[in-house]
Amino acid sequence: MIARATAHDPDQRYRTPKEFAEDLRAVQARRMPAAMRQTISRRVGGSLLAMVLVAALGVGGLGLMNANAARIQAAAMQAVTATWLAGQATHVGTERTALARTSIAIAVEATASANAAWATGTALAATVGANSTATAVAETQTALAHQAETASAIAAEQTAFAHQTETASAIMAAQNEADRAATMTAEARRQAADRAATMTAEAKAAEARRQEEELARSVRRITLVGDIYIEDDETFGSNEKGSFAIAYNEEIVVSPDAPTYNTQAFSKCVGGEVRVELYLTAQLQPDHRSVEVSTRALLFEGTSCNTNKLRREESLTAIVGESATVNYFIPVYAPAGDFSKLNFDVTNNQR
Repeated sequence: MIARATAHDPDQRYRTPKEFAEDLRAVQARRMPAAMRQTISRRVGGSLLAMVLVAALGVGGLGLMNANAARIQAAAMQAVTATWLAGQATHVGTERTALARTSIAIAVEATASANAAWATGTALAATVGANSTATAVAETQTALAHQAETASAIAAEQTAFAHQTETASAIMAAQNEADRAATMTAEARRQAADRAATMTAEAKAAEARRQEEELARSVRRITLVGDIYIEDDETFGSNEKGSFAIAYNEEIVVSPDAPTYNTQAFSKCVGGEVRVELYLTAQLQPDHRSVEVSTRALLFEGTSCNTNKLRREESLTAIVGESATVNYFIPVYAPAGDFSKLNFDVTNNQR
């Protein structure tokens, strides 16, 4: 009955005081109470276990239930003793009825004490539990605060990492842009070099062509076209006269390699004693285009056409430009009356 009255599980206790009173009357009437469905040892063990738990709860309550634990233990011991005595009294017989009644009274008193102790312990346990709950709540709040701080720190680190990532991305983008610029610059340099090389090659080719053209243009050919009139003045008889065409078949060429050309362009005799000779000198000018043409007309008079008696000399010099023609007129009069007239054109052409 004590074990049932002090059971830890509320479902295993007496539901009402009436049920507890009915078990007490059953014992007084020597009838089996409802609580006797379990063995005495088990009841005692359950009672002891409940008391030990109460005591343990008191110890866990930071010393607040030490006195009540002692009372619970004493009441438990009394309950055990009373229960044992009641059992003994039941087996002894009618002569032990008074002792059994006394034991039952003690048991009732112990039950009351145990209930009081249980109520006190329950209140203390509730207090301890409340304190423990408050402490747990405080610890939980502290833990949550720490977690919040940790979360804030993590968020700050993530933000910093995000900034670092953005910075790194910006740096990488700048580096990529620099690489692209460098690549474009290198490509531009390469294209410029190719163009320069192409232009250089083209320029060289053009220069070569120009030099070839220059060289070709610098080779000049001089031609003479005209006529000459010679008259031999005779003391006796009529004067002898002669007209001749000047057609110089030899090629007169000057160039940078051979800038000067000298030649006897013409020699004619009239009357067997008057001879006229024409000498020509061509000099290429620094522009490699124009040519200076100098002429000398010599009149010889003697007893034959081979005479070396020079009676008169006339000269004429002119610059003949590129692809140009200059007219030369050279009259030559000897003192004895012999004379000659030279009229010819000098042309400067590219060979």
